[in-house]
This record gives sequence, structure tokens and C-alpha cells, in this order.
Amino acid sequence: MGLAAKTIAILTPFVSKSVEEYAKKFGEAACQKSISLLGTLKKNVSGDKEATEALENFKQNPGRYKSALEDILSEKLANDKNFANQLQKVIGEGPEIIIDRKIEDAKDTIALEAKEMTKGRVFVKEEIKKANGAIGVKIDHIGDE
Repeated sequence: MGLAAKTIAILTPFVSKSVEEYAKKFGEAACQKSISLLGTLKKNVSGDKEATEALENFKQNPGRYKSALEDILSEKLANDKNFANQLQKVIGEGPEIIIDRKIEDAKDTIALEAKEMTKGRVFVKEEIKKANGAIGVKIDHIGDE
């Protein structure tokens, strides 16, 4: 996943909820990182009318405008290494695993199963109408040790 796609993937659940709802669901650290990421994005597109409008549209309706914003962001990042470095610094090291799924009838499902995760972040958003044995995340070992 490229940096533009990763940025959009992180911000989509953030702009889809109120800050309070997001913090409650994903935690305060993830919320602060998303606020910082959005601020970095805003600052770097502020002089570009098309990019600014795409970002504002994305914030209002992420499902409809995420592709347009990702295209513009990919182009900007390719031409501005400083901007790319700023976004990468905010996102941080380690994998970003974002799972967003809607299921009508979940039977014995696991959104993410892993033996070990030593660094990175996992975001899981599930909308399940009927569940029987549904697990969001199952990780045997988390951390360096």
C-alpha cells in the first residue's frame, strides 16, 4: 500500500465519525495521530485549490471522494519529498492494518488472526447484523518479548 493510500485508509474511519466516537472506538493515541495526520495534510495542500476542495469533500463524504483525494495526494507526494517525509513521520513505523467490514450473518469469523505483532497498529471496524462466534482480532503475542 502506497503512502497516499495508507493516509486515506487511516483517515477514512476518522472523518466518518465525530472525534469523540473515534477516540472511544480506536483509542486516544490513534485519535491524536489521525488529528496530526489530517493537520499535516491540510497544511501541505492549503495553496492548491483542487487539493483543498478534494480534502474538504472527503471530510464530508469519504466514501465518494476518497479516490479523488488519493489520486491528487499521490501526485503531490511524488513531486514533494518533504511532504511525503512529513506524512511518513506522522504515520510512523510498522504495519498499518485497517479492517473495515460489514457482514449480514457472521459465523465463526475472525477479522484478523496473527501469531505475533511486535509493532504497528490495527484498526478493526465491524458492522455485523447477526453474529455467532465472531472475533475481531486474535493475536497470540503482542510486543517485543
